[in-house]
Amino acid sequence: MSNHIDLLDASALIAFIRKEKGYEKIEKLFLDAEKRHVSIFIHQINFIEFLYKIEQIYGHDTFRKIIADLQSPFLGVMNYMDSDLAMYCGHLKSKYHLSLADATGLSYSKIIEGVFWTGDRALLPVATEEKIELQLFR
Repeated sequence: MSNHIDLLDASALIAFIRKEKGYEKIEKLFLDAEKRHVSIFIHQINFIEFLYKIEQIYGHDTFRKIIADLQSPFLGVMNYMDSDLAMYCGHLKSKYHLSLADATGLSYSKIIEGVFWTGDRALLPVATEEKIELQLFR
């Protein structure tokens, strides 16, 4: 059991909800967090991306139920944004042509020295070059 902070990409939370390929790794992450009484986090920008996609897929009524079911002491939505995070996020977005959500998640992971969980293999070269710990769930 490590002491790092786990940070989810929108794709990780979507896969968990939809039971897509690799969701078992995210499920295990939540179960481990519950056992250890720690939280897993998602940055608010990634959470917005998750919310948009879930409502688009399931419609508003089911979307509201999914969000209610997600209420857990083991999932925290971080709204942290300071000038260092904003500048690094802008750097990543510009240099690698990333989405705002990917750039924010990677930047926040780097700043807090956490692990960014994603299903997006295209982020591997960015993470390697920028020395950001990335964990693929599929």
